[in-house]
Amino acid sequence: MIEGGEVHLRYGASRDGEGGAAGYAGMVTCGSVWVCPVCSAKIAAERAQELTRLITWNAERGGSVGLLTLTMQHHAGHRLRDLRRGLTKAWRHVTSSRGWKEAKGHLGMDGYVRAIEATHGANGWHLHIHCLLIFDGPISTELVDLLAEEVWARWSVGLGREGFTAVREHAVDVRIGDHALERLAGYINKLAFEAVGGRWKKGRAGGRTPFELLADGLATGLADDLELWLEWEQGSKGMRQLVWSRGLKGRVGLDERTDEEIAEDTATGSTIAVLPARTWKLVHPFAEDLLTVTETGGPAAAYAWLDARGLIFEAREDDPPPPD
Repeated sequence: MIEGGEVHLRYGASRDGEGGAAGYAGMVTCGSVWVCPVCSAKIAAERAQELTRLITWNAERGGSVGLLTLTMQHHAGHRLRDLRRGLTKAWRHVTSSRGWKEAKGHLGMDGYVRAIEATHGANGWHLHIHCLLIFDGPISTELVDLLAEEVWARWSVGLGREGFTAVREHAVDVRIGDHALERLAGYINKLAFEAVGGRWKKGRAGGRTPFELLADGLATGLADDLELWLEWEQGSKGMRQLVWSRGLKGRVGLDERTDEEIAEDTATGSTIAVLPARTWKLVHPFAEDLLTVTETGGPAAAYAWLDARGLIFEAREDDPPPPD
């Protein structure tokens, strides 16, 4: 943070000129989508916009989309690093197979975007893959079922080579979106949310997301939660949140921007609130929530969010940005 510890909440137009964008200024960025609430919020917001652009582009050319979800069996004794290794190698086993490549050609699947999501629960770390499948035309349920069986055959073998197992009923799931434009809008939001929303949504069935572990650890001081967060920091290092298939971004007309480049962007617009150091310490674990509220409802929503929590801040507009 800048000298004095204040953080500026800024709000203005998004990069594409559609809707509002919020950000923080006056801090050093780390570019980590996995362990930094601030950088994660900025990165995830832009990645969601990229996904929306992708699905809109595909719909306009008459294409359709699907969501492939892959899971693996796990227990409390599994280390995060081992699960990550098994997940990654099993995915490579799927995408490098002849069956996958032949299926892509038969189905007109000319791209994908892969996301990794993680939660922790009674059975330890749970990692799974969401993969947005891009088809250049309509796709039938029968063909998708064949694709799911081909993926399962390769996925189960890939996991087995790393000492892991999976149950067919839960391991591979494929859902197809309606390619009709008038019905696709809701599905766009759902897919984008599931693919990049791991930092925002709550864990299912008692599981907690990594940032929930951090928030609980800071709130209670429980050593178990803090140790799990440390394991997450170490085990997620170098892991990419979203992976686009080769050449897909170029066809959509998107620039290749790294997480670090997005995080380093100076927040656009003007300062709408200055958060003193003591306020920022309380906001920090929930920094992404404040950005989401601000982008959804503008300055009034941001002020209401801060007021509801009894947090001290100074409302401003059109202030010059603080030094980074």
